[in-house]
Amino acid sequence: MTSKRKMPVKTTELDFAEDGYPGFHCEAWVNLPLTYIRRYAAVDGADSADADDLFLKLFPSWDFVDFDGKPIPHTAEGAGAIPPDLAGAMMRQRAEALRNGALPAPLGSGSSNAPSDSEKG
Repeated sequence: MTSKRKMPVKTTELDFAEDGYPGFHCEAWVNLPLTYIRRYAAVDGADSADADDLFLKLFPSWDFVDFDGKPIPHTAEGAGAIPPDLAGAMMRQRAEALRNGALPAPLGSGSSNAPSDSEKG
């Protein structure tokens, strides 16, 4: 008997306004299977196609634009158009999301962070 369950793909949205890129966002995959991490752990030994593949998996989407305001495609070539400081911020913020338990995006304005009556002791 096969299970109908599937491993969820957990992502979180990253914002780069505080990194000098206002309006720039990307999605980060925070439960990427270890097989990908192991395969590319030694990026120095991996070819650039492998490194590009891992980068695109780590960040499955972005809304970045180039210096002319044209969208940067979510491709290996597009990834090459991302400035090094922004790419570094992507990796840093993804690592922070992992350390912080990859919490989902903040609740909408109609929601509250206050504990409900059932959560109060």
